[in-house]
Amino acid sequence: MLFAHRLDCGLERQGVEGMDKASAGKVTPGTTLSVIVPCYNEGQYLRTRVEKLLDIGDDQLALDVIIVDDESRDRSLDIATRLEETHPEVTVLAHDKSRGKGAALATGFKYATGSVVAVYDADLEFDPRDLKRLVVPIIEGKADVVLGSRFFTTGEHRSIYFWYSLLNKGLSNISNMFSDFNLSDMESCYKVFRRDIIQAIRIKDDKFGFEPEIVGKVSQVRVLIYDMGLSYYVTIHVPKPLETAEERAHSQVYQLKAWMARRP
Repeated sequence: MLFAHRLDCGLERQGVEGMDKASAGKVTPGTTLSVIVPCYNEGQYLRTRVEKLLDIGDDQLALDVIIVDDESRDRSLDIATRLEETHPEVTVLAHDKSRGKGAALATGFKYATGSVVAVYDADLEFDPRDLKRLVVPIIEGKADVVLGSRFFTTGEHRSIYFWYSLLNKGLSNISNMFSDFNLSDMESCYKVFRRDIIQAIRIKDDKFGFEPEIVGKVSQVRVLIYDMGLSYYVTIHVPKPLETAEERAHSQVYQLKAWMARRP
């Protein structure tokens, strides 16, 4: 059921079976980039984040910004709706029940129309202008998926907390063992995909397990993946309500099960 951009939680998702693994499909200049913005109680920064994102659009890169509100309990949906009213590039979708980050992204992927799709699950620590660099390998036909990395230096870059960076590098190394990639930042907030690839992947984890799940499933179809540096303006790290050790452990358990399932 869909009304006023509000979505019923029972949305059907696509699986990987329908994707042509051999289709390399170059993206031509003047491409449209669909940017998925999952939103849960982001009222304080949502307008600033989206307006900074809209500034990167130009004649060569049209934007299709999809904000997916996961039943926020603050003013996020009202702010998103006003952004939609004033910016034709913005579409607002809303879950009628909170389901988590993974579910919000799956909803956004389903409605993406651009030939390239990006995840913009970032606060003001990241520069949306970096998205313009991340799409270049896809536009040039060199890559199918591009992940941004906080651990490659590019542009302005503040020092990252030691234990926080060590944890994230450890999670990336565990993911690399299972996926057979050599990614530096599996938990990156910036991920960019060819649309046919991301829409052909079934996302099962509704919460923070999305990160290792999507890397594991991308590894199964053996696409070309790039790892590129980001500008990073680190602030005091305050965990999100669901960003707990249990959530992260669950995400890695999911990754292990996925890897074991695809072994001969």
